[in-house]
Amino acid sequence: IQPGAPALSKKTFLIVDGSERVRKATRLAFEGELVVIVVASPEEAIQLFDSDNPDAVILEIEFEHQLLGWEVLKHIRAKGSRAVVLIITRDREAGTHPMKSQADGFLKKPSSYSSIQTFLVENGIFSPSSS
Repeated sequence: IQPGAPALSKKTFLIVDGSERVRKATRLAFEGELVVIVVASPEEAIQLFDSDNPDAVILEIEFEHQLLGWEVLKHIRAKGSRAVVLIITRDREAGTHPMKSQADGFLKKPSSYSSIQTFLVENGIFSPSSS
């Protein structure tokens, strides 16, 4: 979907991950049920977050060996957003980061579709269709 496009009645889901494979797989898994926006960088995430105000964010923490995802989370919370944020990372130290408490969920990579789906269901973002 194009940034800034109306979301109609579907919830908007922002996926922020440096891996094209992860972005594509997650988008395909939820497309149709949610308005899915994918970005590859923290800078894009902040810009899209401000323009599209998503209901949920899946946020990778590490980009090019820098923990820039924490800056995105800090930005989201500074805006007073009620978006639910799921942190997904390979970084072993991320679980002890002071910003971790600002996230609504935390998963280690690789994460399964069912783990992400469970998070979205538990937070009222996604309701799997019975088809």
